[in-house]
Amino acid sequence: MLQDKIKEIELIIQELETNYNYCNEKQSQLDKIIVDIEHEIEFDSVDGSTMLLRYKEFKSALRLRRMYKDKVAEYLSIRANINPNIIISANRQLDKIIIDRDSRGYRHRIKKELRKEILNNMEV
Repeated sequence: MLQDKIKEIELIIQELETNYNYCNEKQSQLDKIIVDIEHEIEFDSVDGSTMLLRYKEFKSALRLRRMYKDKVAEYLSIRANINPNIIISANRQLDKIIIDRDSRGYRHRIKKELRKEILNNMEV
């Protein structure tokens, strides 16, 4: 049961890492798009309608980048407060406890013959 909970935590951490990488990649792509649009505005001679289109693309890219940037910041905050080594350590300790539990046995402190003798003498 406890092992299942540790596995769930590991899966959540993996999912957070996957989402972080995805958002970070999208933010990087949007940074490149924004720079491309800035260069188009700077170097291209275009009419007013094309400039309006560039402005709308620019604004949309900035908003999307902000959204992904905020998510990256959230994931970084969570990541800063989670130490994966704790999960690994807990998992190892739990495995050791289970192995020890499964291999444990009982060694009699008093030999069986002596125990019989003691018990027989007590009945008298």
